[in-house]
Amino acid sequence: MKTFNSMIPMTATCVRDGILRTETPVCDLVRGDIVHVRAGDVIPADMRIIDSKGFKVDNSSLTGECVAVSRSNTEGTANILESQNVAFFSALCVEGWAVGVVICCGDLTALGRIAGLAARLRPAPSPLSREIRTLMRLMSAWAIGLGIFIAGASLALGYPFMQSTIFVIGIVVANIPEGLQPTVTASLTLTAKRMITKNCLVKNLEAMEALGACTTICSDKTGTLTENKMRVRHLWIEHEIYEATDIGLKTIIEILVSIHLNQQTLKHLLVIKGAPEVILARSSTIALSNRDINIDNEVKEFINTAIETMANTGERILAFADLDLNETNYPQGFEFDSEEINFPVENVRFLGLLGLIDPPREEVRSAIQRVRAAGVRVMMVTGDHPATARAVASEVGIGTTPSCHVVTGTELRNMTPELLFLTLEKNYEIVFARTSPTQKLQIVEACQRQGSVVAVTGDGVNDAPALRRADIGISMGITGSQVSKQTADIILMDDNFATIVTGIEEGRKIFDNLKKSVCYILISNVPEIIPVLMFILFSIPLPLGVMTILCVDLGTDMWPAVSLAHEEAEQDVMGRPPRKSDPLVSCPMIRLVYGHLGLIEFAAGMFAYFIVMAEHGFYPDQLFGNVICFPALWTMASSPNL
Repeated sequence: MKTFNSMIPMTATCVRDGILRTETPVCDLVRGDIVHVRAGDVIPADMRIIDSKGFKVDNSSLTGECVAVSRSNTEGTANILESQNVAFFSALCVEGWAVGVVICCGDLTALGRIAGLAARLRPAPSPLSREIRTLMRLMSAWAIGLGIFIAGASLALGYPFMQSTIFVIGIVVANIPEGLQPTVTASLTLTAKRMITKNCLVKNLEAMEALGACTTICSDKTGTLTENKMRVRHLWIEHEIYEATDIGLKTIIEILVSIHLNQQTLKHLLVIKGAPEVILARSSTIALSNRDINIDNEVKEFINTAIETMANTGERILAFADLDLNETNYPQGFEFDSEEINFPVENVRFLGLLGLIDPPREEVRSAIQRVRAAGVRVMMVTGDHPATARAVASEVGIGTTPSCHVVTGTELRNMTPELLFLTLEKNYEIVFARTSPTQKLQIVEACQRQGSVVAVTGDGVNDAPALRRADIGISMGITGSQVSKQTADIILMDDNFATIVTGIEEGRKIFDNLKKSVCYILISNVPEIIPVLMFILFSIPLPLGVMTILCVDLGTDMWPAVSLAHEEAEQDVMGRPPRKSDPLVSCPMIRLVYGHLGLIEFAAGMFAYFIVMAEHGFYPDQLFGNVICFPALWTMASSPNL
């Protein structure tokens, strides 16, 4: 919440009682206030635009889109996040000015609702914590049950109550693996330190192992799969589409119209850019083969075909045109007025089209291929346009077939939880576009209801609720917002999606090594329990006291168990699917621990025990009498009628 608060501007310029107040505290704004904003200002509240001039805002923190969008006094839409007449709290005004009326303040703003949603959510328990909790419950139940049985047996055999209590304590202490939690924590800490060298900061230790069990990755697009920087991808000039190879073509003038004076001819040249349909409607000719040709229906069809072709690749398209201004009407020194337009913007010459795209990161495609080879499903969840989302998904390898299913936010809003569940189950390759923060959260919860272990990657404020609710929240370290970094469990310091592959491998390796550590710890239970039983039944000197057992569990057992965390990964660690039915302690492990290895360790320990006792005059054959009379004593104690 402190990070959310850091995004709040301190003061705003507003009109109250007909007076323009320039230093009004943002916390004092109320619904209905008239607010003035200019370039460089942070929007102090959600506001409905009533007047503007060239007003553009950066909504990337809320929507994930990296391009500044225009806002003006136009009609709204059902989805307020897509309304062209609303500027949102915390957005940055990058150009122009606007006057708006406050419609929401504080917690009721779009950002406030995201913050409230993220604060209310509780992170899902990690698979490892669930495994350890289940194991400890089973071990505790077994220890308590065995302790009760031993207490009853010792009392029946005539031991005093105090002595029987000591027996029970010894049995319980011997059964509970006290060194398990320190071993797990130490192993996870060592892995986290190792991951720092690979540009991966682990904030939640258990998330590292959970990443190894991950079955689904819900990835944001902007800044995660892509660079969050617009680049020119294609040019359309003279009926031909060219691929841009000059990396320098990456910035476009921000003004819609510019006028330049040719110093040689002393003529003014008007240059205009904008949406293709707008520029085409203002154009009367087109530049082809060094001559101007009138635009007829056939030429329009060529242009519209090019626009459609470029749009299908997810590019944002700009059209360009120019016009030579008559030197008689517009001589040198003419005062052009941008407020009261005194120059022509019609009958211009159409020059061509420019397609811009936020390009995918170079390493993403190979990383997604490796993730999918490991059996992990990758989905894209973005607030961007469906065509752009589909194009990027195809380029990075999320949508490898034409049947890749695209679900828009509008469609998702009309879906029932059951229908969303079936959609996720039916379509392995799926892309969600135009989604709101609440819908991202809805998608994550639907995946979790399917039994998936979900990792969510994101870098914006709008990703915070989904990052918090996911089993593993992953944020970008360079382009990520402070809110996403605070919410996430893991931060990729180099913004490299490929680091997730390393994390999955490390997570699977640490789980394999933890199984080895747990197996090693449980082996000592058998040689700790049986000597206590022998002491009760045969009255031999107690081989291990309670304090000795604690010293063994927390001292000699823990450090070798921790050292197993340094074991190298198995060769097939990334070739097998994510674990679903592979528990930390399985039945084969129990049989191995209690039926084989534990008995070997017990036999070795008792051999040393009898050797030492024999040196002091105590021989095993002295137990024979107790062994022979024990069945008779037990029968007498359990049969009161005899």
